[in-house]
Amino acid sequence: MMQADCKEAKEKFVKLLYTEEVIRTMLEFLYCGNYDEALKKPIIALSLLEIGHQYDIIELEKVMKRIFSILPNSWFDLDVAVQLFAFSSRIEEFVDLKRKAFTVIKL
Repeated sequence: MMQADCKEAKEKFVKLLYTEEVIRTMLEFLYCGNYDEALKKPIIALSLLEIGHQYDIIELEKVMKRIFSILPNSWFDLDVAVQLFAFSSRIEEFVDLKRKAFTVIKL
């Protein structure tokens, strides 16, 4: 994003509207491959999924999609399931996540 012909590269500035905990977890993932906080808190995993998709951080997006796919329905809370459903509804390749979120909401 900082090297391509993007707004962020031109301005040399990236504005991420996420909590400090989300940003810290993202940096831990990018530099150390650690995503433990995302496993503990579904809202962090959802935020990282959004960031990965928005900024084309393919590995981050892939890992977060996997977390949502393999963790049990009991891991989710209703708010995150609703947000995941809304987010995944806008993205064609997230059909499986949309289904998973719908299942959690239904329960």
